Amino acid sequence: MLYGNQKVQEEIIEQVKLFEKKYNKKVVFGAMVGSISKGMERFDSDYDTRFLYLDPTDFGYIRWDKLERDIAESQIHFCYIPDKHNCYVEGDNYRASYQDYDLKDKSFFYDKIAFWEITSFVNFLKNPRLDNKFSIGLYHIVSWTFRSPFCWDPYGIAEKISALLDEMFVAEYEIQYYRDYIFKSQSKKPVRFREYLYSVYYALAIEYCLKHQKFAPVYFKTLLAMCSQEDLVRNILRLEDEYYSSVSEAIRCGKKYERKMANLFSCDNNIIIDAFINDILKQTEVFKGENVQRGKADYVDEIINIILGSLNRPTIKGVND
Repeated sequence: MLYGNQKVQEEIIEQVKLFEKKYNKKVVFGAMVGSISKGMERFDSDYDTRFLYLDPTDFGYIRWDKLERDIAESQIHFCYIPDKHNCYVEGDNYRASYQDYDLKDKSFFYDKIAFWEITSFVNFLKNPRLDNKFSIGLYHIVSWTFRSPFCWDPYGIAEKISALLDEMFVAEYEIQYYRDYIFKSQSKKPVRFREYLYSVYYALAIEYCLKHQKFAPVYFKTLLAMCSQEDLVRNILRLEDEYYSSVSEAIRCGKKYERKMANLFSCDNNIIIDAFINDILKQTEVFKGENVQRGKADYVDEIINIILGSLNRPTIKGVND
């Protein structure tokens, strides 16, 4: 089930139903993403959701992944913007000008709902490219979405395809995604609590990927529970506690609360945490490049067929231009 109380979940699902009706889509899966899915949320974290849909026709569902041409993001990704906007925008337009859709009412519990076409989404495991641009982020979000601990999954899709997802694991893609975040975070001064905590989370994920050669668990405490370095775990838990208490302390001292203010607080480097992160980075210096998947097992068709089989409806190849 999704995260939150019944009222929150009902609001999200109601918007999903409205999307289906407005655009003639069949939504088959949804998940919490962002910090909530990782178990690293603040009390004011965004309620980020990603829903996956199919395009129905009179004869079945469209297989966007079977097109022999590039797919534009505007064709397969939509964002619903709530509050006063109450509108849908194409995903590429949202990313390019998301400030234009910024919610004025910061008490609203979600900023947007993302909708992606599922066959093209799964295909990012094989070809993480959109608008003719390669992106390891596209590869990463597939596993992240299906492995979120908070899912709306009426067809049991996540469990059915879990093993096949791991067969599609490409260390060079997944590890590079984590490394890029850590390096970007390290380049900033002063050190931010949130980015420092995320960096050690990603370092733990890299360690898991190296050891098991499959996707790491999404949930932070699950990764931490498998860490055998007790001193490192103690220091990470101390950092996490300081991160969560920083806003409360600031408010207690009279600072005006603003949404996401926890992102702005800085912290000191920790010698033990830094040593662990840097050791992980050193171990993974060779993990880079976009042409590393040749020869890797390809189960995209099998994954999509399992998803479609769960709905007991046939499919057709390709779509009309």
